[in-house]
Amino acid sequence: MAGKNTAVFGSETVLLAEDQSSIRSVLREFLDSKGYKVLEAQNGSEALALAERHPGAIDVLVTDVIMPQIRGLELAKRVTELHPDICVIFMSGHSEDALLENQLLADRNLTLIQKPFELEELDQKVRESLSRDFSPS
Repeated sequence: MAGKNTAVFGSETVLLAEDQSSIRSVLREFLDSKGYKVLEAQNGSEALALAERHPGAIDVLVTDVIMPQIRGLELAKRVTELHPDICVIFMSGHSEDALLENQLLADRNLTLIQKPFELEELDQKVRESLSRDFSPS
C-alpha cells in the first residue's frame, strides 16, 4: 500500500508474562506461529530475570496486570529501565476506565487488551505497538 509503513513483523522478541499456565501456553504457541521469538515467564519475577539475562533487544512485553510476586505495572517499569524502547501490552480483566484512572495508559508505548480476547486481537495489538517504533515522532 502506498504511503503505508512497510516494516516486516514477526521476527521480533516478545516477553510474555502470564501466571495462568493454560493461557500462557496458548499465547506462546500463537505468538510462535506468527514468527515472534517468545520469552515465556510464569510470573513477574521470572519475567524480570529473563529481561535482565536476555542479550538482545526485547521489542514487546505482554503481561497480565495482576500477577503474583511482581505485578504487571511494576514489571513494565523495571523492564523498561532495562529495555527503554520496549512496547508494553497489558492484559486485564479489569475495566479500561479503572486503568486509565491509574494512568497506566498515559505513555504512548503502553497498550491495553481486555480479557477475554481473540488471539488475532493480540496479534493486532502487537503489530500496532511495534509500528509505533517505526513511525517518526
